[in-house]
Amino acid sequence: MTQTNRIRILLGVLAAAIAAGILLWPSPEAPPPQQPAMPPAAPVAATVQPPGPLSDSAYAERLKEPGVLIAASDTAAGFYWVTMLDSTTSPQDYGLLRAADLVDSTLRVDLLGSDGTVTHATLGDRAGMEPALRRPSPACQPSLDVPLSERIEPQSWVIGLRQGAATVLPGALVSVADSAIDVEAQRLVALVPLDSTPIGDGMPTPEKAFANLPVRPQTSHFTVGSDEFLLVEAWRSRKLDTLINAQPAHVELSEQRLVVAERKVGSSSPFTMAWTRYAAFDANHSSSEAPLMLLRVGKKRQPAIVFSGQARDGGGGSLLARVAPGRWTEVASWYRGC
Repeated sequence: MTQTNRIRILLGVLAAAIAAGILLWPSPEAPPPQQPAMPPAAPVAATVQPPGPLSDSAYAERLKEPGVLIAASDTAAGFYWVTMLDSTTSPQDYGLLRAADLVDSTLRVDLLGSDGTVTHATLGDRAGMEPALRRPSPACQPSLDVPLSERIEPQSWVIGLRQGAATVLPGALVSVADSAIDVEAQRLVALVPLDSTPIGDGMPTPEKAFANLPVRPQTSHFTVGSDEFLLVEAWRSRKLDTLINAQPAHVELSEQRLVVAERKVGSSSPFTMAWTRYAAFDANHSSSEAPLMLLRVGKKRQPAIVFSGQARDGGGGSLLARVAPGRWTEVASWYRGC
């Protein structure tokens, strides 16, 4: 075999090997098919189950809690939960109700009007009251709607107490115009201590806020037994431009002073202060009380004043009673709001 033939054979073998290598060389793997992108799952809201009804033992405790009826509509009263503020007294001393009374088929109440009107009433739908009383109390202080057995104009009454627990002294809290009484009222309100703290952020103390503003009291003068009493209410107000949280603000400030004073009938001595209340606030944080009616209440028929109260987030009232000669105190309060 010639050298030329050997070269040709060798080139043919190489060409065949190269061709075979190309055919047998593994192809690059194709990328896996792309899966469609799934949107993120929405967060699953936690299911909040409302609390169940009170247990029998908790319900029994709820029925002991005191309350008072307040006029709401011509078909229903509002049952406001009461806080007793004087540990020496009980709700029964002042004719207050208990929650158990709302499911008592024998209950009769007196709906008392400031003009002396007394409406004897019974409550309706007692069967529907038990589920309402078994509900756990919400975060805010509630009142319960209590159906009346008959239509009664809400303007005709102010407060509902146990039957026979109280009598109304109509007209006792009407303001009087008497120069001698006015002088005594000015003296008494001047003795009420002012709050020494600022009324609010960026605001002055009451003493600075109301400096040089006159005090104009309104006074009720009434007699119970051998004692005579003054109820003095005095207001001052002003508008103020100030900075709150570094922002200009226009606020309306108010001040309220309340005084109860007493002395013996026929005495020429000055009245002695028996109770005072002072409050200073801006229009967005109201904290005032308004006298509504004078009662003689309980077995001893001591005098007591029913107040309505207003606050920024709700309202209610209180009962101010004479618990001893020369001493009046708020014995109970009720409130609805947050």
